[in-house]
Amino acid sequence: MEMHASKAVELKTNTFCCTDVRIDLYSEDGSSVDRIEGAEFEYDQKAGMGKAAGAVEITLMRRA
Repeated sequence: MEMHASKAVELKTNTFCCTDVRIDLYSEDGSSVDRIEGAEFEYDQKAGMGKAAGAVEITLMRRA
């Protein structure tokens, strides 16, 4: 898994507000990637959890 954001602002200890976010989820063999994209997410680094603040777009790739 990889998470990319154009901007991340720390709100409180280990919690960030991230804008223009893209999360890539790779298959076990790395041959395909599913993607979650959204304008704003809140990310709790300590818990390893992200939460979207609004609409997201999810792209699922069909496995061969």
